[in-house]
Amino acid sequence: MASRPINVLSKEVNGAILTEKFSGKRLNTALWREWIQDRALKLEQRRGTFSIFGTTGDPVFPQFKGFRFTGLVSKKHLSRDAVLVARMRVPTGISVVPGTERYIVHLCGSVPDYFLEIVYGKDERGRRGWFQYWLSHRGFFFDTAPVFPKETADKFRDIKIEYSHADKSARGFLLTSSGWQPVGEPVELSMSSMKVELKVNCPINGATIHAVFKDCRLYPRPSSAPVEFIAYRWPAPLYLCPNIRIRLLESGSGRIIGETVTDSKWATGKISLPDDLMYPLSCRVEAFRGTEKVSEGEIKAKGVEGLYPGDLWSIYIPQEPTSTPFASKQRGKP
Repeated sequence: MASRPINVLSKEVNGAILTEKFSGKRLNTALWREWIQDRALKLEQRRGTFSIFGTTGDPVFPQFKGFRFTGLVSKKHLSRDAVLVARMRVPTGISVVPGTERYIVHLCGSVPDYFLEIVYGKDERGRRGWFQYWLSHRGFFFDTAPVFPKETADKFRDIKIEYSHADKSARGFLLTSSGWQPVGEPVELSMSSMKVELKVNCPINGATIHAVFKDCRLYPRPSSAPVEFIAYRWPAPLYLCPNIRIRLLESGSGRIIGETVTDSKWATGKISLPDDLMYPLSCRVEAFRGTEKVSEGEIKAKGVEGLYPGDLWSIYIPQEPTSTPFASKQRGKP
């Protein structure tokens, strides 16, 4: 196979709607704002995590008996088929008072404020575990049976909320060793826009809170947002490379995710992505001219970085030995 430059693959456009790895010294206020209804709790971004901690006891609105939210709210995004994934650490302890201490990953609209959220805590009957709560035009509901009632404390859980704007439906999941497990049934709701909230709700005093979140991302639903590749040569004549077959394989398993052939005019091709994979994705990209493999590269997922649905990637294709000099191809040249 022909030699290739180090940067075979480059991400030209990020398809993700929101990515947050909480790596800076301060909260990115272009993406988030703090939401504090208990002034006794502290919010801190540190070493790739965002924490909400302290002992409850100073409510901003004491008249709201059942609600005392504290955490982060993202800016609004255009409503579309989308997936929210975030990691949340399971707390080591939780209040003995049923229905009073909840750790929440939440996707919502604005007007009206319809939402679906995945909650860890105790319900009003004192059962501990993960629950799916939602508010729609039919009212406020939650699934009656908790998932993983004997959860291991201090481990991080990957939480996913899928929203279909076309079907007006949403559903929550937890990642297990066998894949994404539903927390509840699909529910009917419509979001006029989309916001992400990472928060706690504890409307009693004297409870010790320590919520930790990391690696939050909101991205288009894979089945509705293929990844696009453009094949090119540089520095070389005839910059674009049409009719290049591009194959996408999952790292580790080697599973073929899909293939495309770059078109004859713009040298671009799209590959549809499955919904069941974890994004961002680690994968290998291979390019063929006929049956000859002419280029390949790795996309490595780390935290919130990697391949997302809706991405645009460029892939370098080495110059063919028999290529015609550029000058002879310019208009008006002999």
